[in-house]
Amino acid sequence: MRVRVSGRHGGWPEVVCLLIAVCAGLGAGCGDSAGPSGAADGMIAFVSSRDGNLDIFSMDAYGRFQTNLTHDPEWADYPDWSPDGDRIAFVSGRDGVPNIYTMHADGTHIRKLTTGTGNLYANPVWSPDGTKIAYAGGVPLDIFVMSDIGTGVTNLTNTPLRQELDPSWSPDGLRIAYEAGPSSNREIYVMDADGSNPTQITDDPADDRAPSWSPDYCSILFSSRRDGATGAP
Repeated sequence: MRVRVSGRHGGWPEVVCLLIAVCAGLGAGCGDSAGPSGAADGMIAFVSSRDGNLDIFSMDAYGRFQTNLTHDPEWADYPDWSPDGDRIAFVSGRDGVPNIYTMHADGTHIRKLTTGTGNLYANPVWSPDGTKIAYAGGVPLDIFVMSDIGTGVTNLTNTPLRQELDPSWSPDGLRIAYEAGPSSNREIYVMDADGSNPTQITDDPADDRAPSWSPDYCSILFSSRRDGATGAP
C-alpha cells in the first residue's frame, strides 16, 4: 500500500529527506500564510493493489472507512485532493493509455481532462485556489498547467533534452517547485507559476527529487540519495 497525501510518487526507497530554506528571493511576506494542508475534511487518498490492480482509496486520518473510489480493471495512480476537498485529480490507464482525470471525493462524476494517445502523464497537483492543475506530461516529461476542467493547457518548461516532473505549488500559488534532469541525477528547481524565471536550487551528484513546500512557503522538503544513505531516517 502506498499513501498519497499530496500527490508525491512513492516507490523510491533508500532516500533521506532534506529541508532547504528558500526565503532568499521570496521577498516580504515569507511566513505570513498558513497555506492549504490537503483535503478540507482530513481525509487521505492512497493507492493500493488490494483488489487486484492499482486503485485509489480514501480513508480518514485514523485509517477508518477505507473505500475503493475507482473500481476499474485498469490502473489508477497519483491522487491529489482539490483544496476544498471536493474533488480528486488522478492518472489512469482506463482508456488504454494514461490520461489525467478528476472525480468527486466519493468516486463519482469521473471527468477526463487530457486526450493523450501515447504521452506519459504523472503527478497532477491542484493549485492552492483550486482553479488549475499542474502535471508532468509528454515524452520526455515537461511540466504543464491546465484549468481544472482541462482547458488552457500550457507547457511551462518545454525542454526536450531533459525530464521535468513532480511539480509542487507554493502555498501562495505564485511559484512551482519541481525536479529536473536525467534520471540518474535530478535536481530541484523553482519557477514562477507562468514558467518564467526557472532557478536551480540544489546541486549534488546524487538524485534530488519530490519537492514539497512548507505551509509558510519559506522551505522546501525533498528526497535525496546524498550522504550515502541506505534508508530513510
